[in-house]
Amino acid sequence: KEEFTVMLWIKGLDTSRPNQGLLQYISAQKGLQLQVYNTENLEVELMGKKTGPTGINLNSDLAWHHLVVSWSRNGTWLNDNTYQAAGEVRIYVDCVQKIIEEEPRSGQ
Repeated sequence: KEEFTVMLWIKGLDTSRPNQGLLQYISAQKGLQLQVYNTENLEVELMGKKTGPTGINLNSDLAWHHLVVSWSRNGTWLNDNTYQAAGEVRIYVDCVQKIIEEEPRSGQ
């Protein structure tokens, strides 16, 4: 089983830049692995799979928020560097679970 959790403290950002990125992890071997972005309708991308807009707005009150993104899945890496398994993304804001996304969609 593979899993990880990232936590961030985020203060409402510039509302004129709604798709602003919050976090990215890029692997030299596999490219973009993790991206958290769109502070007005939070989205998460993991290894080419996207949650799509979640309805979570971190800009609405320009206050500090504790954001947690947790991911887990069972599976295996294939020879073509793709991962074969179902996954689950959980998003928490201020210690309240906001969404569970099972098997995020493939990126376009």
